[in-house]
Amino acid sequence: MIDSKPGYSRWILRLALPFYFLLILALQHASGTYQAGFNCSLRSYGDEAGHYVTGLMVRDYLHGAVPQNPLTFASHFYLHYPLVALGHWPPGFYALQSVWTTFLPSTRESLLVFMAMLTALLAFETHRLTRRHLGEPYGVFAGLTLVLIPLTQSLTSTVMAEVPLALASLWAVSSLAAFLRSGRYLHAILYGVLSSAAILMKGSGWLLVLIPALVALCTGGVWQMLRGRIWISAAIVAVLCVPYSLVTMRAAQYGWDAGAPNWQFAYSAATGLLRSSLEEGGVLIALLFLVGAVQVALDRSREGLAWLWFAVLAWLFHLIVPASIESRRLFMAAPVALFFAAAGLRRLAREIRLGSEPVRASVLAAVVWAVFLAFTFHVPAVASAGLDDVADEIARRTPTHSVALIASDTWWGESALVAEITGRERRFDHYLVRASKLLFDSDWMGTFFRLVYSDAHLVAKALDDIPVSTVVLHTGEGLKFDQHIRQLREVLDHHPDWKRLWERRSGLPGRQSAVALYTRRSDMSGAPLRLTIDLSKTVSTKVQNNVCTCRR
Repeated sequence: MIDSKPGYSRWILRLALPFYFLLILALQHASGTYQAGFNCSLRSYGDEAGHYVTGLMVRDYLHGAVPQNPLTFASHFYLHYPLVALGHWPPGFYALQSVWTTFLPSTRESLLVFMAMLTALLAFETHRLTRRHLGEPYGVFAGLTLVLIPLTQSLTSTVMAEVPLALASLWAVSSLAAFLRSGRYLHAILYGVLSSAAILMKGSGWLLVLIPALVALCTGGVWQMLRGRIWISAAIVAVLCVPYSLVTMRAAQYGWDAGAPNWQFAYSAATGLLRSSLEEGGVLIALLFLVGAVQVALDRSREGLAWLWFAVLAWLFHLIVPASIESRRLFMAAPVALFFAAAGLRRLAREIRLGSEPVRASVLAAVVWAVFLAFTFHVPAVASAGLDDVADEIARRTPTHSVALIASDTWWGESALVAEITGRERRFDHYLVRASKLLFDSDWMGTFFRLVYSDAHLVAKALDDIPVSTVVLHTGEGLKFDQHIRQLREVLDHHPDWKRLWERRSGLPGRQSAVALYTRRSDMSGAPLRLTIDLSKTVSTKVQNNVCTCRR
């Protein structure tokens, strides 16, 4: 491993965590995050609304439904607020959300503060790791750079699982490195527990279990590994993660864009992730990363190889698993990448003979930051789409035991509206239905779709059969699967039983949209409710076509 240098005064490390937290809060405020809603950045992640609603479901279960069958509760929750995705995603992130919302509000704004705390802790741990092995100037460089890269800002401004995944992964590899150094049982147990935590945040955490074998192959320690204490870690992961992963494997695969691993996807992912990595950190930091990684590889220490293999596997995993090609996929390895960039900076500082090394390192870091701030750094802008006000009015106007249909021709509007409404009230005395589930069939990513009803007449009959009392129609982008919106608009604008209460414009720059609220003229209060839900792609492969028939 890289030799450590005596750090500067300890107060720098003591102030690092609160400094990072305050800096992150300032960046969130500057971007307008707290005034916006779900999916309100031009760089939005469509999963955010689903993460938020699923976290609320887990919280409500733990606070009032235990020991009820969790699958039964999830079905009941989804019937009212149809955005549950536990099963497609592991439960770890939602458990963290539940702990936070046990003591603090369960609003999106509250969870954004939680995200700021997690990111500050991640930056602090990156700082501490780098400081321990390289020295104080390099720790400051790695920690502060992690906070400032645009990807970190985007993920901190949304309720997403990448930040806690990166934190759990960093701690897991740190425990493995400590085990490789000491061989102690405690470090092996910590590696198993923390690897399990990462796996239960996101499935990409599974790459952590491969690192010991690869380090052993590179150092000729295969026999020691086969008879060593590292198998304690494997046993812990097997007990905590394998049963859940096997049960939910099919649901998790619904998010794979390309269906199955293939060479075409691997090539597209390699080029796309390389390009996005350069955009996030800049060419100069990328070059420093390469220098540091080569230095660690040449040292051939087991600890250094553990960190290096983690970075390599994070890349390879997302070339093999055909999920979406986004820069956030590599964020779990961002702290380690910046550790290597700091190692490259130290290598460069040692090639210069003027002055002391701390001074040289500080000057070089300042130069790198100047280039980064000039060409790469920016605060990702967000703005309110106006859906929060709409959600307030929908929650207020929806009658008891009635059904509201949420429809949108945008990839983000439907889920954002459901999340906004769910965060305001969970009365369980009325129902939300998503038009994308009622009026057309599609895969998880929306790449395949098929209309359920061939014409507007059948759509009107479907609304009568449930019956739907209120329709929220959100339009703007006109995506390729908006045929169901055209059918629905024909019913709402021409059927005598429907009237439009209001319509208003909203949206982001470059993403203008309109929201209209429709209600029935006739009284449907005596009609039975007939709702069908399908949770085969989320909670379980076994819960399908549950019919709820109830009278109001």
